Amino acid sequence: MNVDQIRTDFPPVGGPVAYLQTGTAGPMPWPVVLKYQEMLTDYQRQGPAYPGAGETIHVKAAECRERLASFLGARRGEIALVESTSAGVNAGLLSVPWEPNDEVITTDIEHAAVTTAVHYLRSRYWVKPVVVRSRGGTVTAAQIEEAITPRTKAICLSHVSYCTGGRLPVEAIGHLLSSRRAILVVDGAQAAGSVEVDLAEVGCHFYAFPGYKWLLGPEGTAGLYVRADMAKVSLVPQAGFRGVTITGPDGAYELAGDARRFELSTTSWLNFAALSDSLEYLEMAGGGRAGIVNYDSSLASALKRLLAGISGVKVLTPEAAAESGALVAFSVAGLDQPEKLSTAVKWLLDEKKVLIRSVRQTMALRASVHFYNTLEEVERLVAAVRGLAAEVRT
Repeated sequence: MNVDQIRTDFPPVGGPVAYLQTGTAGPMPWPVVLKYQEMLTDYQRQGPAYPGAGETIHVKAAECRERLASFLGARRGEIALVESTSAGVNAGLLSVPWEPNDEVITTDIEHAAVTTAVHYLRSRYWVKPVVVRSRGGTVTAAQIEEAITPRTKAICLSHVSYCTGGRLPVEAIGHLLSSRRAILVVDGAQAAGSVEVDLAEVGCHFYAFPGYKWLLGPEGTAGLYVRADMAKVSLVPQAGFRGVTITGPDGAYELAGDARRFELSTTSWLNFAALSDSLEYLEMAGGGRAGIVNYDSSLASALKRLLAGISGVKVLTPEAAAESGALVAFSVAGLDQPEKLSTAVKWLLDEKKVLIRSVRQTMALRASVHFYNTLEEVERLVAAVRGLAAEVRT
């Protein structure tokens, strides 16, 4: 993998700022941006309703489903194209026929995509959320198993926690449910494209993920994996013409027999065409999943090791690569209020030209590395944090 060449395709990382924020939003490869502009120009020049307009866009968007399935170890019919991870998580949870006092298990290190959806179940169906407390930035399968009761109908959690960077044992949890009636809904926002994901092996029923973070597509793109057996029988929270076959003039319909039943109607096919191009770029320039994951893991490991050597800094992300992703979360003694964290992030950007973010949930700072980042940028962040920690102490 030629990192120097790759960096020329990403203007945000080729400038003076170390872009360590892929976990929030990844930049699109510039060759993909140029194709995007060309497709949009041609589409609007003809007019969206003109016969044949956007034919290239629709072909590429159709390819996107296939590329997502291949990249994540699924089958084409198990991937629905949706607008966000939140939409996918909600679709998975709302596929369950909930009854009052049913239980849904989650953890205390989840993004709002999960927590909001879980608490919506409580307010709408009187479902009881059961929150498993994390240890060392993650949870164990044994903790989840201990929380399961006869009332458990779903487990909803992240593959990689957005606030600790810890990787949760979704494969082991999926195995726990192989003989139980509960379903597993996974938020893959910080995993898809940054860690090895083989959905055929995970054992989850639903896996929601964005296209605009580690997969480097445009915002407004996401995917929802629906395991083949679930796709044939799942309830859907909403019905739209993309997910059904109309069977009568009165609007009667039959749901699609695969993941497409969770799709609705109008979407930005241009954006999914661009995501398809980004996935092709990742395969070609990044060497596929394994090459990207190995590179990201090595940078994240170096960052954790170097941060751990700074006085006053505590790394929240598990040290072992098998228990973490490409996010590294860390706290700095004295930065114990949201306003102080925000000031620190601003100082790092303005004074040290390093772009990271804060996470209020864990009172931490968080950096994310991807295949266009370098060890020099990691070391630049570490030097800046060393100075920040010393400044806070004084």
